[in-house]
Amino acid sequence: MRVTVPQREVVLGTFTGIGYIVEDPETGGAAYLISGGRNGGSSASHENVFPTPQIPYSPLIGILLGSNLRAANAKIAVENGMMVGLVFAPTLSAAGVAVGAGLAAGLALVLLLYLLLKKLLEDAIKNIRAREDEPKKRYRYYTDSGLLPAIVASNSIWATRGGPGGGTFGEGVYVTKIEDPINQGVGCPMTLDQRQRIVNGLQIPRPGLENVDLVTGWIELEQTINGPPVVVDSGPGTTNSTGTVETIIRSPLLPISSSPGRKMLLLDQPLLGITIGFKMVQTCP
Repeated sequence: MRVTVPQREVVLGTFTGIGYIVEDPETGGAAYLISGGRNGGSSASHENVFPTPQIPYSPLIGILLGSNLRAANAKIAVENGMMVGLVFAPTLSAAGVAVGAGLAAGLALVLLLYLLLKKLLEDAIKNIRAREDEPKKRYRYYTDSGLLPAIVASNSIWATRGGPGGGTFGEGVYVTKIEDPINQGVGCPMTLDQRQRIVNGLQIPRPGLENVDLVTGWIELEQTINGPPVVVDSGPGTTNSTGTVETIIRSPLLPISSSPGRKMLLLDQPLLGITIGFKMVQTCP
């Protein structure tokens, strides 16, 4: 966001005060505010004002409506922190006023949809908060210790591909539950015997291609909430040919724009004060 302010008070007609612009430089969406939290409606100009549902103003509204506002040469009217209407240029013709009224009605519908989505998000967050006190599940992700700095710096783990040449049980981040027998006695640093046991039991990277050099470290993860959007697959359907039950994090995974077809698990991602998904607890080494 970009905020533009004058160096001193402005005198314009009957108005004396400070005006400022809160603008998103990418979309052009902006709010034009003056002293007292009003959007110019207190001046002597004869702008065309169309009321909208009154809602708490957020720069996000200006961003969402940016292209429509620019096309109509309009701006958002804000009073005491509330969006109260849309303001069109004073030179707007009669036909333009009719267009403005139609646009205001359309934008009002957009705002109502925005409020609905906001309410749904708030309800979802409330449900998530209710699950925060549930016992936390922990997992261990084995990897090459040389990759740990990049994983820690980016707070992300690349998921194994699905399909031919990919994971035995499809796409996802392959981990183990802390309480799994295969983790018992594994310390830090890992001994060669421990690494060999992990590689053979989990068939890393794939059955028949086990490579002990690929497991020289691990990351301990904590599942921050139980239930959606987190999906973890583990059970008889993910038991490999060695008899080891594998655990796969299926969601939340996000596409990697720089690598089409690949996805990653983002760690330590807060949403309204809650970490959604998984957070990093410990690394080795």
